[in-house]
Amino acid sequence: MSKDFRRNRERTSVRDMNGDEYQPRRRRRIILWPLAIAALVAAFQYFSSQKYVNPETGRAAHVALSEGQEAALGLQSYEDVLSQSQVVSSGPEVDLVRKVMKRLEAATGDAGKNMDWQVSVVDSPQANAFCLPGGKMVVYTGILPVAKTEAGLATVLGHEMAHATSRHGSQRCCKARFPILFSLEPMPL
Repeated sequence: MSKDFRRNRERTSVRDMNGDEYQPRRRRRIILWPLAIAALVAAFQYFSSQKYVNPETGRAAHVALSEGQEAALGLQSYEDVLSQSQVVSSGPEVDLVRKVMKRLEAATGDAGKNMDWQVSVVDSPQANAFCLPGGKMVVYTGILPVAKTEAGLATVLGHEMAHATSRHGSQRCCKARFPILFSLEPMPL
């Protein structure tokens, strides 16, 4: 290639639909830089995040929050839910849930020994139960007819406790950071 041809090729510009001239190569570079920076930030966040190994399963995962931060977030959410709900403080439903919860607490092993397990029963037809990070659990009365027996309730509560002991909430927080980096909208300040 001759020098004149290269020089002319570099100087050529393209007209867009409005008739404005632009340099196609330069625009491509401008678009690639933010993506490259976002990829570097994502890689840094991923590799610098805390790695958690579940002692029960041996499965390793990256988490975004410390256990203390998770517990504080879980406690705040737990208090919010209870303040907006009709909490059942006594009765056969509460006795059943506490009995099953006490047996499951003893079976959580190393993953659950540092958690402050608490359970509350909420009067609601909703068939649901959930366990927040740090061991705060809410059981809706609507799940009791679905569970039918102590074993059925233990299955539901054990499943929810496994989310907390496996630190799934913190894992989701870690994964949720990455799509935000690549979004096209500016982040709120």
